[in-house]
Amino acid sequence: MLRVTLTIVALLSCFRLASGSPRPDTLETTLRAVGSVSVSKYTESGVTRYDLLYEDLGYGQWYNVYPPVDGHEHAALLFDLSAIPNTADIVAYELGFFQYSDDTAGTPPYELRAFDYAGQEPESLFAAVENGVLAATQREAHHGWNRVPLNDTGVQWVQTRLPGNVLRAAIKEDAWGELAYAYGSTDPETLRPCLLLSYLPTAVEERPTPAAPCPTLDITPNPCDRTATVRLSSLLPTPYSLSVYDACGRVIFSQPVRHSPFVIRTSSFPAGVYVACLSSGPVCQERKIAVVR
Repeated sequence: MLRVTLTIVALLSCFRLASGSPRPDTLETTLRAVGSVSVSKYTESGVTRYDLLYEDLGYGQWYNVYPPVDGHEHAALLFDLSAIPNTADIVAYELGFFQYSDDTAGTPPYELRAFDYAGQEPESLFAAVENGVLAATQREAHHGWNRVPLNDTGVQWVQTRLPGNVLRAAIKEDAWGELAYAYGSTDPETLRPCLLLSYLPTAVEERPTPAAPCPTLDITPNPCDRTATVRLSSLLPTPYSLSVYDACGRVIFSQPVRHSPFVIRTSSFPAGVYVACLSSGPVCQERKIAVVR
């Protein structure tokens, strides 16, 4: 993965990304959390309850001998992706958060998970976090700033939510141990959790705007794995061709279009986001294709 250097003045003493030579067309953005919440499930005297605490960020498991209480809490974060272009190809993505804990007692390993949830009810939110997509491998947090790189699945999950959607991420801790709190969105600006993003604006974005309408292009399934079916909304009055571009604007597939529907094989494409362009001269119709493995 491309290594880049991000310099954040307010966090200079806390964040030091791996050094390297960034590509000249790589853009770097820091997104602060726009919201946070702790969602907990706890049992007291045999009765299970759920609870939400807005603008707080806690995770872990705990228990009391007297009164007999045990619980499990997740940290949920919201990020606004509207600042990222919808054609951007994300090449590096990390979550940063400041944790307040006692390192001498040790901190249990945790997972970073991505989840979709738009409601307010605490029990279903807890379930959404529990069943979220694993976006980072397990590691141990420590007192101070923590930086968590996302895996390929996590990066793809973010990519498919452009443009302008809200990203929901959670810290899910599965081991018994002390509850460790982290700073949430109401704390000072420099202590808010943040996303550190590096991305490439694709070359496809720079192609001329279509000068005339052309048939609507539909591709299913999307995301796809080995094949995708292309359908057009109308017959083609003039010769057209279908080209597929990678994130750097290179043509990796092209063929003339003679009928609809037809199948293209994506089994040789590396996992990622591509742009399919149905064109005739300056006229084109574009659709994104996500290839997963």
